[in-house]
Amino acid sequence: MEVRHGDSAARVSRDLTGDLQGLLRKTEKVGQSLRKASRSRANILVVAPYTADGALCAGIVTEAVLRKEGRFVVRGIDEAGPDALDALQKENFDLYVFCGVNCDSKQLNEIFKAKWLSFQDNSMPVSASSYEQVLNPWEFGFQGGGETSASGMAYLMVKSIDESLISLAWMPVVACLSDGLDGASRRLSGLGKMFVNDALESHSLALSEGLILYGAESKPLHLALASTTRPFIPILVGNREGCFATLNSTDVKLKNDSAWKNLKDFSPEEVETVTGALQPLIATQSSSLAVNKVIVGEVYVLQREERGSALRDAREYGDLLQACACSGRIAEAVSVSLGEWGSMLADIERVLADHRGRLRTVVQDVVKAEPEAVEGVLFAGGLDVNERFLMALVDATAAVPKFYGNIVLLGSVPKEGKVRICARASLDMGLSDARVGEIARQAADQVDAQGGGNASGGWAVIAESKAQSFVKEFRKGLKREHEDKGGS
Repeated sequence: MEVRHGDSAARVSRDLTGDLQGLLRKTEKVGQSLRKASRSRANILVVAPYTADGALCAGIVTEAVLRKEGRFVVRGIDEAGPDALDALQKENFDLYVFCGVNCDSKQLNEIFKAKWLSFQDNSMPVSASSYEQVLNPWEFGFQGGGETSASGMAYLMVKSIDESLISLAWMPVVACLSDGLDGASRRLSGLGKMFVNDALESHSLALSEGLILYGAESKPLHLALASTTRPFIPILVGNREGCFATLNSTDVKLKNDSAWKNLKDFSPEEVETVTGALQPLIATQSSSLAVNKVIVGEVYVLQREERGSALRDAREYGDLLQACACSGRIAEAVSVSLGEWGSMLADIERVLADHRGRLRTVVQDVVKAEPEAVEGVLFAGGLDVNERFLMALVDATAAVPKFYGNIVLLGSVPKEGKVRICARASLDMGLSDARVGEIARQAADQVDAQGGGNASGGWAVIAESKAQSFVKEFRKGLKREHEDKGGS
């Protein structure tokens, strides 16, 4: 039987490397479970990690439940170990839905029996595919963290039970961009492109090619530059005065009479001049990467959002949700994704501004420490930040031009004898060749620790005494990866 999923699947199917029909068949089966629980008004607990993807995945699921007049509670979770899962099970919900949570499927099945669903993008053991409740792109030959996130799995599931939920297609687009899945090409591909096509079809997204400065189609150009976090230029992120000075040093006029100009008001020659002004800030000694490879690409605009707001540009929208998640505001992040932000928007935009400021400060500290890149891996440890912020920090640090060409590993200060390390492929690296999470998992196994992740990012929790050993094993794993692919 062939499962139909609209024209978007047909338009990109020739570029897909995985089994799309197999994936869609399973999304439909999982979708039936959620639809049945919603219609019966079962008590559903939606569990999400403190990430933008987690919030969007939860938003997609809860919107589908609402459409069927179901009931739900949303809960944020940092760790999904046995104790935390046992505590959730004792609350006796009728269905538990895990949205991008790092969970062992066997453990979920043992604790929750048949009363659970899980949307994931982490590389998975073969045994996990035997569970009907798991939706993971890796099972069907698609790279999680390369061309889709957990939100993409949730979107395919809800669309399979209600075609009108194509209106949510912009959400996996934002999630993919938040996870940096546009990669060095600065455009989504594979399943991500399918989500883009659906969002275009539902008129929630406008797509163009151009300079990637967040919100530049509706903001003054210096404010757009200050909002941009990929690439992450430490002296400019969140620094409106510095961005104005950088742009004002050119011959480009930033105003028309008394009104600020946005990007569409500039001529092609002026845009070229602006690009030239940014080039020295992006060029690195270690990379001959052309500037337009990281700041020119596809621009994704959410047409239904207010011009000039942090919700208008899909990439900035992801940053806003990330800021909410890092500050523990997962419920607010889900509400924003459902369009129920109301009077919260001004407060949440302040949270985003504070988040950018903190990122800038800590990233500058990492840059000043001049960590050495060895065999394509750069490691900086002893960072006094919590787990939520560490994930955002490694994303930002890997987008710093100075560190291009490496996989960035950042480690926290020890807590109860344990160190958390997060890893991310740098912005200029092609995601199709990355297996960061699998390398992290294998390196963690070598030091009797836990680790995992997806194509572009990874994590591990390690005994303090074994942190350096983990980094060495990670470098060995990356070297083996290169040798297996015939690289140097």
